[in-house]
Amino acid sequence: MMVRCMKDDSKGKSEEELSDLFRMFDKNADGYIDLDELKMMLQATGETITEDDIEELMKDGDKNNDGRIDYDEFLEFMKGVE
Repeated sequence: MMVRCMKDDSKGKSEEELSDLFRMFDKNADGYIDLDELKMMLQATGETITEDDIEELMKDGDKNNDGRIDYDEFLEFMKGVE
């Protein structure tokens, strides 16, 4: 459910808007979104989200399985490209 909402919210957004969103998630500005950053941002939305939900989002977004989401993975995930 949360994944669908995030992807639906990204529809129609420009790459510049998605870039801004990526920077909001990437709190330490290292070019990656790690599990802690993802958790912090999702909890800040006020939505009820479980640890399992957060881990599922990370798994869906982290295509190369390095434990973090880079910008290209983020764009792919947010645009709903499988």
